[in-house]
Amino acid sequence: MREFGVKLATGALSLFLLAVAGCGGNDDAPTVAPAAGPPDYTYDYSGSGYAVDHLDTPESDTGETTFTYRVNLGSSSRTVFFVFTNTTTADASAPPAAASADTAAEEMAAARQRAAAAAREARALGIGLKDREDVSLFNANPFRYLAEASGGGATGTFPLPSPSPQADTVGGSASFYTSDSTTSGIVNATCRKGVSDGVNTLNIYVDDNAWDAGSGCAEPNCISQAMVDELAGRFLKSGDNNDIHDWVSGVFGPEWGDHNYANLLPASAAGDITILLYDIDGDDSVNGGVVGFFWSKDNILPPDKESSNQRLMFYLDSNLFAQRDGPTWEASDYWPTAVIEALAHEYQHMIFFYQKMVRNGLYTAATWLNEMASETAEDLIADKAGFDGPRGVSGSDGSAGASGNVHGRLPRFNRFDYIPLTRWQNGPIDDPGDSNTLNSYSAAYAFGAYLARNFGGAQLFREMVQNDKDGEAAVSAALAALGYNEDFVSVLRKWGAAVLLSDDPTPAVPQGYRYNTGAFFTSTVAGTTYSLGSIDLTNYMFMASNPYQVGPKYYTTLPSPTDPAAGTYQESNCYYLVGYGLTGTVTRKITLPQGYKLTTVIR
Repeated sequence: MREFGVKLATGALSLFLLAVAGCGGNDDAPTVAPAAGPPDYTYDYSGSGYAVDHLDTPESDTGETTFTYRVNLGSSSRTVFFVFTNTTTADASAPPAAASADTAAEEMAAARQRAAAAAREARALGIGLKDREDVSLFNANPFRYLAEASGGGATGTFPLPSPSPQADTVGGSASFYTSDSTTSGIVNATCRKGVSDGVNTLNIYVDDNAWDAGSGCAEPNCISQAMVDELAGRFLKSGDNNDIHDWVSGVFGPEWGDHNYANLLPASAAGDITILLYDIDGDDSVNGGVVGFFWSKDNILPPDKESSNQRLMFYLDSNLFAQRDGPTWEASDYWPTAVIEALAHEYQHMIFFYQKMVRNGLYTAATWLNEMASETAEDLIADKAGFDGPRGVSGSDGSAGASGNVHGRLPRFNRFDYIPLTRWQNGPIDDPGDSNTLNSYSAAYAFGAYLARNFGGAQLFREMVQNDKDGEAAVSAALAALGYNEDFVSVLRKWGAAVLLSDDPTPAVPQGYRYNTGAFFTSTVAGTTYSLGSIDLTNYMFMASNPYQVGPKYYTTLPSPTDPAAGTYQESNCYYLVGYGLTGTVTRKITLPQGYKLTTVIR
């Protein structure tokens, strides 16, 4: 074994669409050897006199390359220059760059600061966040952060723990590490519910400070047994195909199983899931903040991850789950519903980690792909689970809903429909511009919703998560596996056209360009049918802009004076209005930068 996101006028309308198309054992088991990443170069200075290093970078002979270059000066105090020489006969579109190369520890520290700021902003704005940036960063590349913590990677070997299942007893106590530390963020909790469907087991622990023992608790909101029972019943209950666990794993596959790593939970841990309810971030918030998250550190065994809880688990906020809209608590209240939606979202993340990183052995996985799958997981089961999901329309309603919809992910997508799909934005959530991380959730959902409604639904996402590819390649491979003559670039371009046609539910819009049929889109996996409601993007209104953005955003001038970066981002679409009611021959001089493609939509 080894060790380890203005209503379009109808009639004669001609639009140009510019799309950038790019042209997350045993005792003698060895430790994990990370796959080769980008090249690194090092120059060791002798300590005296002048020195010149003519660096040979064969990667730059055939295209742009990015690498880490280290100059080891030792104790010497020297002036260092870089000389960049263009050896070609052509001008470059941009100069070379020499940016600070953060270590994994520095990256994680910055992510923790941004995560804390995002949580503060979410509380102030009354927004619920699924995931935490530092946790998502770790989940996207756990090997990198394990190596940093251990000074270069775990190299020792150690026996696996007993393969017997985790022994949990209702009323039993346990301590949980809720941070990346073994000395802080420790939550003492008691198991308040244990359920089994005959194959899988769920244990729900509640922070002792949040438990209502009949006389209140130390938190603003207290968790009661009725709340725990409701949460358990939503996630896992006896019978088949009747809970979030069955519906989500039915699409994406099991959350754990066989593998060849000695420093991960044994395969026998599969089917034994823990949920911890506690006050995430210790913020006492009852209106906004982090709703929940999955953290793959808990799948990794000590000593490689000392803060591991050594469980298949995820974390949910107790104060938000216990927040009521009226005099009595109901599971259908706003914040309890948000937490129940998070069950589907975080469970997909748990499955994704096993399927991509462990079963298929990927060194890293694109955040946008993982988040797209989690947003689509909510979408796929919304009708079964009885919530709205990211579409912002009742899961039981197959129509595209009513106009003026301000709910879900799509209002924000309309406003920022030009941002990069595959580069995750990590700016503050109160940032009114492009870098707001909520913009990336919105784009990831909008693209996932399009793919699921045009190319096989649940089966496509099953292929996408279970194949051995990452990012764009995972999308292309999944499409090919289902027999579609498409790849990532082709569907990126078609998605751009579909955005402009979503208000038409008729068969005039061909397959491959549909968001909206006026009814449910259905797909079947392993005998279970999944239903996705229609989407009309012109029904959605983004109110946090002046003026309000109704329907997809398009431009009549590029560069845009209001959104200067529109049309420049990698793997993105930018929408340009040529004109209304045009007749005769329309002639324009088009300039496309390298790698750009043009699509024309006439309606």
